[in-house]
Amino acid sequence: MPRKIECVFVDHPDEEGRSKKIIEILSHAIFKTLKEKGLLRKSPTREKRLEDTLKEAREIRLRLKEDAETDCVDSA
Repeated sequence: MPRKIECVFVDHPDEEGRSKKIIEILSHAIFKTLKEKGLLRKSPTREKRLEDTLKEAREIRLRLKEDAETDCVDSA
């Protein structure tokens, strides 16, 4: 039986970028599951919301990456 993910806490990534990897794995798994179940193209509204969500996820990943790079520069 599949597990339901209630919440994921992602703090600042460590040196290996583990938090970033977790986000990538989760977003890929969510996208793959939605695609397999045929939920990606149910309605234009849902598709637009999904596109917005994916865009927001990309922006968050970019901000996390920038924060990690800034933290590395600050600590150097």
